[in-house]
Amino acid sequence: LYGLVSGTRVMDFSSDKSSSMGAIKVASLGNASTIASIGSFIGALDSEANLTFNGFESTTSLSIDFTNVQKASVVNLGGFIGGSAPGAEAVLSASNLTNKGALSDPAQTATVVVMNIKNCNLGGIVGSLSGNLNIKNCDNIGSIGLEQINARSNGYALIMGGIIGHALDGECVVEKCTNSGVILNFSYNNNAWTGYNSNVSGGIVGAFGSVVVDTIVHGWLEIL
Repeated sequence: LYGLVSGTRVMDFSSDKSSSMGAIKVASLGNASTIASIGSFIGALDSEANLTFNGFESTTSLSIDFTNVQKASVVNLGGFIGGSAPGAEAVLSASNLTNKGALSDPAQTATVVVMNIKNCNLGGIVGSLSGNLNIKNCDNIGSIGLEQINARSNGYALIMGGIIGHALDGECVVEKCTNSGVILNFSYNNNAWTGYNSNVSGGIVGAFGSVVVDTIVHGWLEIL
């Protein structure tokens, strides 16, 4: 619905129970310097955005076509918000969000692909964000991840979480959130592009530097 959000915004949909449906599929990313953020509601937050977001449901499926050689610096895929550029100082307070859509088309199987993406982050609510995050009373039901079998060259660290894929450069608080979606990380990794030597997956948060409290995981996680 929104490509880029900047400035201070309050988006409260709790009174009308708004939702998004359909599918978003990215066929091409561009080149090795591309930063792509994809979300069902917001693609990206600007470097100094301050967003309060409440009361929304998404059944939108989000996917990237990995069947072609894809090159990018950063790819963020989030059930509601894709993310922000690395080094941003965004502030996000999100509450009462439910994601039911699948992320990254895990139904496509047994396709051998070559991927050259330096930083790939997937999250049921937020893909990746640099700044301060406060996520409360949010639920992810949709499946997250990849079943594609990528070629054993140009592998990359794939970071994914049921609520947040990757929280960067700020305080991260996740409270009273649940994940009941399946998390699949079937990606070969032979390059430590981002400082992570292996793929990183978590039921609530894939990678972060602060606090996760009072959360519940109902799904299952498989790493190959």
